[in-house]
Amino acid sequence: MFRMKSWLCLFIFTLAAAAAMAQEAPPAAPEAPPANDATPKSDTPPPVDRVIARVGDFNITESEFKKDLMLRWNMQGKAARATAPPDSFQAKVLREIVDARILRILAKNAGITATEEEVQAAFDEGRRSMPSDKEFNDYLKAMDISAQKLMDEVRDRIVVDKFRDKETADVTVSDEEVSNMYETLKKNNQTTRATETYDVGQILMMTRGPADADWEAARAKLEEAIHRVIGGEAFEAVAKDVSEDPMSAKNGGLYREAEPDKMGPEAAEQIKKLPIGQLSEPFRSNIGWHVVKVYAKYPAGEMTLEQIAPVIRENILDTKRNRKLAEMIQDARNIIRVEIMPQETQL
Repeated sequence: MFRMKSWLCLFIFTLAAAAAMAQEAPPAAPEAPPANDATPKSDTPPPVDRVIARVGDFNITESEFKKDLMLRWNMQGKAARATAPPDSFQAKVLREIVDARILRILAKNAGITATEEEVQAAFDEGRRSMPSDKEFNDYLKAMDISAQKLMDEVRDRIVVDKFRDKETADVTVSDEEVSNMYETLKKNNQTTRATETYDVGQILMMTRGPADADWEAARAKLEEAIHRVIGGEAFEAVAKDVSEDPMSAKNGGLYREAEPDKMGPEAAEQIKKLPIGQLSEPFRSNIGWHVVKVYAKYPAGEMTLEQIAPVIRENILDTKRNRKLAEMIQDARNIIRVEIMPQETQL
């Protein structure tokens, strides 16, 4: 599938990283007793947050870099979290941060903007992807930012997404490219399904807390969505409008070629027994209330070109768009001043 909007990725990515770190963090040390007023106070000034790179008039500080670096490194897995990021990884992350800032400058220079309504809607969608206000506040704490700062970040990412879509709107993929890629995948034994898969639509309403009233409120919202579908609205339209599933809502709730056992036991049970085209009964998971619809079922075995063509086309399109953006960023480096401070990528 084509990428999720980057502002939503920010929520999901950093939440997952913060959760991973929290699970392995040692117990907090007890708080020190209040200092005696008579204790001499240090005259040492607070440490300076060094600038490690400049992109145009924008400074990238050491604290910002380290925060982003460690979030990305901790997503590499438990083994990685036990070691320090190697120099090559640090350099890669810094380059990506610089490239992202270049894209923001290009978007600004192109006159791309985001309305207050767009920013608020995007911010609210990201917030709905979290089960509760506590999770949201934990997210802000993990990122060490305020809600307003996060909203500014969302605004920047919407602007960059608009710029990206505008500049790559002319990128296309031919049927020949899709066919050639299919043949390549087939030669490499990458067109075989190991297990049966399904095209599944989902509408999810998350609970906002552990209380019975929170679960009842989530179910009531799901029942309202189901009523709209039964009343004649397309499942895809309702899912896009109200589903709180951050991974599928923008795609009308669709999970293409999904393996039920990877969607949780409650969903797997419903998906495997559902006739194609029929809605499931509402069911509860550990995060909220769901309803699913099966569009198609594919047996294990060789996938035909017709079956896999949409996914191949999207992957090729994504690759070509990213390549065009990379070329634009490289060209911009000849115009926008980019300065990396020597040896400053070291932790």
